[in-house]
Amino acid sequence: MQPIPKQLRLKSGVPSGTAPDSAPGSKLIRLGFASGEHEVRAALGQLKQILAQVDLTRDDLGTVELVLGEVLNNVVEHAYGPDQPGEIRINCRLRTDGLSFCVCDAGRAFKGSSLPPGKLPNLECGREYLPEGGFGWFLVHSLATRLRYARRGERNFFRFDIPFDQEVVRAASGQGAVG
Repeated sequence: MQPIPKQLRLKSGVPSGTAPDSAPGSKLIRLGFASGEHEVRAALGQLKQILAQVDLTRDDLGTVELVLGEVLNNVVEHAYGPDQPGEIRINCRLRTDGLSFCVCDAGRAFKGSSLPPGKLPNLECGREYLPEGGFGWFLVHSLATRLRYARRGERNFFRFDIPFDQEVVRAASGQGAVG
């Protein structure tokens, strides 16, 4: 793995409450929190605060929030459900070309032990029949890469990458902006 370019290193002043591996200059951010709607919102806020210390574009930060929000809400709603409390852990590794995530939980496994497809629901129907959901996995599949799911024992491990905007990657590697 290549070293992290200066433009992508964490700035000083990482917020308190992060794991020791989340210290300035570290390549790994770890968060753990209880499953729940409010806890997910707080964890996303904390991760955004940490990632704000990295020179990412606004679009890249938005992509991280959107993808991770969809993934975490699926854990809360489907892996654990409203009656089953549990813990969610996130590992986020900073790379030169993007971020790698691993989301781990001890909730129910995915149906069929595989990720849901990234297809849009059928929209060829009257307005009153449009589905309320089904768009999240389409967004995750569209915005993230290298999606991998594994069930080990009683735990789910979902890994995915979010690539940085290519102009940022090229500028950081000294190749200049995309023209």
